[in-house]
Amino acid sequence: MAWKWTALVALCILLVSGVVSQIEDVGENVVEEPSKEEGKFFPKLLSHIFDILSFRKVVAELKVGKTSPTMCFVCKFGIALLQHFVETDKPQEEIAHIAYTICSTLKLDSDRVCAGIINLFKDEIMYVFQRTTLGPQEVCGVLLGNECARITSPLHNWTVPLTPFPKPPPEEIK
Repeated sequence: MAWKWTALVALCILLVSGVVSQIEDVGENVVEEPSKEEGKFFPKLLSHIFDILSFRKVVAELKVGKTSPTMCFVCKFGIALLQHFVETDKPQEEIAHIAYTICSTLKLDSDRVCAGIINLFKDEIMYVFQRTTLGPQEVCGVLLGNECARITSPLHNWTVPLTPFPKPPPEEIK
């Protein structure tokens, strides 16, 4: 059963990366400005894909801390797509633009918030995903918990050393 999900994610990655490269090729060969309908192809495709994945429902569940099988699948799909873009050396600005397109097309928040959050965290996200050895299942298991994926790696069991100073006694409130 797991291979079916992996195959579906791989197919989606190939589809999306193929569409992105076709859009890039068309953009290089067009001399005149494209019509408004041509520029809406990629956002419409993304919107359709995420409608199928019930992305808006997943975002609502995420806001209240609920984990569902759909949320896990969307997480794994998104992480696999991001890792694919990083592994194929897509420029950071291009990945940020795709993230902005997803955020604004799906109306996850206002365009200003989408742009701000992406600009604020794009460097950190790229830094982490350029160096991680975790796969999509492990990343989503760490982010969403055992309901999404049970992680048994000993690398995930770590402690934070505290200072040797004793905690001060509590004071009574009058």
